[in-house]
Amino acid sequence: MKKILPIILVLAGIALIAYGFITWQDSKAVLEIGELEVSASDQSGTNKGLIFLAIGVISAIAGLYTWKK
Repeated sequence: MKKILPIILVLAGIALIAYGFITWQDSKAVLEIGELEVSASDQSGTNKGLIFLAIGVISAIAGLYTWKK
């Protein structure tokens, strides 16, 4: 029973890291026409992605820490 919480934290951390990475990558767009390159970035999408990445890393570390304890 004591190992359920760490497993949940690690799995949630992995899911949040994946979702944050996908959100961060989807916030950028690049258009290439010949030698001309136009890029655009959604700042709120970038911020949201980085927040999910940070929470995912913290959750995964907390899960690993409580598993070893």
